[in-house]
Amino acid sequence: MAKNWKPTLTAATDEQTRDPHFVHRVAINLWCLRYQERPASRRTIPDLCANVWRDFEGKAITHEGADYEVPEVDAILGTENDPDFTWVRDFMGYALEMPTQTLPSKSRERVRYLDLTIRAGGPNLWRGQYY
Repeated sequence: MAKNWKPTLTAATDEQTRDPHFVHRVAINLWCLRYQERPASRRTIPDLCANVWRDFEGKAITHEGADYEVPEVDAILGTENDPDFTWVRDFMGYALEMPTQTLPSKSRERVRYLDLTIRAGGPNLWRGQYY
């Protein structure tokens, strides 16, 4: 990021995360990410997310203006029953086909997190700085 630039990012609203077009856009952005000259996968996306938030010097807020507590990547993208992040693989499928139903609340929180991560990474995310 530019020197001394500390952005304030606003997290998506519940209404936005219910919108299939918004979900589709986030999935497309995730699908386009690359990691070590290869397409990012369900196993590398969590690493990318952790690296972005490690280096992010700005502030994330909710749409009401309160601080957005960035969750741990394992807590938001994985579960005890899904240590292999298969949810990420399934979500990336929405890049090819827009969802036809509203996502459950846990998935909407993940979409909010991924959208913020993509925006927090900015151009450096696309330039491959995070691997």
